[in-house]
Amino acid sequence: VGIGTTTPGALLAVHGNALIAGTTTVRALVATSSSLTVGGSNFVVDGSGKVGIGTVSPTKKLDLKDGEFVFTDNNVAQPMTGLAPAQAYGQFQINSQDNGGLIIDGYSAAGSTLIPMLIRGYAGVADPTDATPAMQFRVGKWDSGTSFAALAAAETAYQFSDFNASVNFMTILGGGNVGIGTTSPASLLSISESNSTAARTAITLENRANGGYGGIINFLSRNTSDVGVVAAQIKVDGESNWSTGATTDSYLAFSTVLDGTLGERVSITAAGNVGIGTTTPGALLAVHGNA
Repeated sequence: VGIGTTTPGALLAVHGNALIAGTTTVRALVATSSSLTVGGSNFVVDGSGKVGIGTVSPTKKLDLKDGEFVFTDNNVAQPMTGLAPAQAYGQFQINSQDNGGLIIDGYSAAGSTLIPMLIRGYAGVADPTDATPAMQFRVGKWDSGTSFAALAAAETAYQFSDFNASVNFMTILGGGNVGIGTTSPASLLSISESNSTAARTAITLENRANGGYGGIINFLSRNTSDVGVVAAQIKVDGESNWSTGATTDSYLAFSTVLDGTLGERVSITAAGNVGIGTTTPGALLAVHGNA
């Protein structure tokens, strides 16, 4: 049958606009004046433009029910096919069918050194304010009503772990305490490990500039004008240019503030000489001033 054409190429060929009032069923395709349904409830577009996959009543612009969202590319061949198809490079999936939660996975091809997941944020201004982050991560909890609330100080906000969470590398609590090697940091920074080797390095501070340059640890406070000032300092530096192993001499200095001026109070030379009130002690203990 041809409508608007004398050479219909199908059982029904309509050339031009067509208006169908009521419900029309073509196998698994159902079109009404307010929605389009394909395959029962497999794919639905309602009158407001909301798309439902696996549901006939989508609540958002895209509502995916009881399924996973996979990104694939025919050029990708990732080896973890027990988690996703071989061509997958990304996946959204539910954490628990009973309890919800969202898992976001990124995959790279077998043997590739490409970063499998990269999250980026770009500020749309050339000179953003110091208080405007390019990316922000937020956490919260149920407020026992219909909204959310902040986590308590001792509750876990963030955790960085290995692939199956058997080893926790870093934990950040709701109060801001950071734990490395511990899930219950008792201070702003807690570092913990179980190691029977006394020489085990726990913290390393490195200055990567060539020539034997050291580093500084500053202790800052704030004055009554809410301006940050250095209250004390620990400094390590080279006594000379570290051009060879034979000239890798260093010194350690401790400084405090007196009448608004930061000054060295205790110095330890490469030879082990300790100076109090002097930066150039000529003996194992040199005290300049009253003792």
